[in-house]
Amino acid sequence: MCEISTFSIHEDGFTGSASPAGVALIRGSDWKRNSVNISVRLRNWKRDTIAQLRVRGRAYLMMEAFGRTVLVGEDGLRIDNYNKNYSSLIDGMMSANGFEITYETDFGTKAVVSFSALGLTKQLRAIMNVC
Repeated sequence: MCEISTFSIHEDGFTGSASPAGVALIRGSDWKRNSVNISVRLRNWKRDTIAQLRVRGRAYLMMEAFGRTVLVGEDGLRIDNYNKNYSSLIDGMMSANGFEITYETDFGTKAVVSFSALGLTKQLRAIMNVC
């Protein structure tokens, strides 16, 4: 398994913690080229709510299920074709300068967390080729 991670550079909204929100991308050495799993550690992300990840003008919906972060459809159901959806997400991240995640906190507030993609694209290329 290979893993790369990035942490928020800006948070707007009350999240109730001093630790930054983070995103990790995980890839197994025997997975297909664009098969990457995403793990999101958002501060006080309210359980059973859907977060929205925006990268290069596209929105991806995410929810936590069984301890994992999964992409979900507009109706809240899990997306069946992970490879296709992760593929477009990874392609967007590799050509974007950053991305943001909007989510609801346990405190009932909306938080917008911004991430810099600088350096993330190089790491993504590395795990796609090496791992």
